Amino acid sequence: MKKILFVMSFVMLVIVPPIIASDEGALDPAELTVQEIYQVSGNWSSLKRGWNTLILKISDSQNQSISQAKVTVKYDMATMPMNPPDNPVVEKEGGVYEKSIFLGMGGDWKFDISIARDQNDTFGKTININK
Repeated sequence: MKKILFVMSFVMLVIVPPIIASDEGALDPAELTVQEIYQVSGNWSSLKRGWNTLILKISDSQNQSISQAKVTVKYDMATMPMNPPDNPVVEKEGGVYEKSIFLGMGGDWKFDISIARDQNDTFGKTININK
């Protein structure tokens, strides 16, 4: 019985989490910001209802990673204000930035992203959450 519990625990703790998270970090193709100064790719297609980690990869027009930028992300439902939590954007390495977000219900969600470094630019994205 102990061996069975050990094997089941091993499978649940070691094998299953990578399978579940395998598409969570996959980024959609990069899109240009409004003034075409930066490119932004995100894990838009893997977002679902509930808590998510929004992952953004920011690069310049020559596809060089942008680090040490001040990145802000504001988001809300496109048709009705939900006042979602405003957690900070955390810089990781290689031009990757993350923010914990809560998408409380299905529907269209609008994201407004500001990027400030040598030059300032913005990026807007509306996605539909149906899962």
